[in-house]
Amino acid sequence: MTVARTPLLSLSLMIAAAGLAASLVAPGLAEACSPPLSGWFFIDTVPADGDVDAPINGVVAVRVAFSDPSDALRFPSEDEIERSVRLTLTRDGDEIIPGDLEVDQELGELRFVAARPLAEGITFTLRVELLNSALNLEGDSINEDRSISFTTGDRFDEAPPAFSGLQSVELTQHALPVKDCCPAPEEFCVSMCSSPCDWCWTVDFDYAPQADLTFRAVDDEFGPRSISYLIYKLDSPDAEPTGPPIVRRFDAPGAQTLHLTFPLDAPGPFCFLARAVDIYGRRDGNDSVLCRTLDELRPIAAVEVPEPDRSQCAETPDLDAGMEPDADDQPDASDPDSGVVGEPDASVDPDEPDDEDAPVVNAPGAGQCGCTTPTTRRGAPIGALAALLGLALTLARRRQA
Repeated sequence: MTVARTPLLSLSLMIAAAGLAASLVAPGLAEACSPPLSGWFFIDTVPADGDVDAPINGVVAVRVAFSDPSDALRFPSEDEIERSVRLTLTRDGDEIIPGDLEVDQELGELRFVAARPLAEGITFTLRVELLNSALNLEGDSINEDRSISFTTGDRFDEAPPAFSGLQSVELTQHALPVKDCCPAPEEFCVSMCSSPCDWCWTVDFDYAPQADLTFRAVDDEFGPRSISYLIYKLDSPDAEPTGPPIVRRFDAPGAQTLHLTFPLDAPGPFCFLARAVDIYGRRDGNDSVLCRTLDELRPIAAVEVPEPDRSQCAETPDLDAGMEPDADDQPDASDPDSGVVGEPDASVDPDEPDDEDAPVVNAPGAGQCGCTTPTTRRGAPIGALAALLGLALTLARRRQA
């Protein structure tokens, strides 16, 4: 079996892999969390299970993700692919169809490419074996063994996607919450996979540049699912794509909008190229690049800062602390039942902790929570999207286990 490789790795898969690894790491609380999953993760195939009138070209694409906790951004080596991937196509369930395995890292696809076109009106079954146990990766490894069947029609998929590229790019802003945090009570941290376990609230917003890209997903001859859209960020209008693209797929044709948020200090220009590619590796012919600069940025209205909720800090202070009590409530030192013995020591500052190593507690009304001095954290939308996507993949795998 030969393995053909392409040079780039899909950014969407890197994000998924990074989020998958990061969302399951539990420093200090490992006993409360599941170990990280690693290896191949099956997504879907084209043709899909149960499809009829499939093209007879003889190509079946298997869309996958890959995660390695020790290096989440890498794609498997050729040797690892040969050891861990088996694609077997059979006719009527038993006759093996000869073919090769191709790997497209940019799209995150494994492809079975038959040695010749498929027969018309026949049911074929593709068995997908992803043998993660053969990779000796860190964390848990779950092998995938899927079988999908489809029936061919009598037509070839002959043309590349008829995609016209980006229609517009607008530069605006995305509000990123700025957080203050304090330690949360222990009972909130039992099942948390993070350390430390914090209670956080929004104190401000930063406004990062955001590009809104619009385009129309097309309806390919054999349906929209056979097409992937690759969006490249370019350094200038004349530059060549240098990094991995963002990959998107759609179940239906029509208008689409993609929102991309950049770092606060991103200087621009913000130039983009969108291409469409089918499961045979054929691309559209458009080369339209659209750009915007910071001078064209359309700011958004300031977001109202919500009233902070500091109620769940681990050491919420007495809200009456620091207030002058009423004269009627003052204990009388001459009263033997008052608990007050003589005069207080004037050398002791009641606002200072007895133990010099004790954490400093913020005074009520100082704009912080009543606990150890909090740290300020700034949001990272791509990382957050990555963690959510990774967690979704993980939960899906766990449900099927």
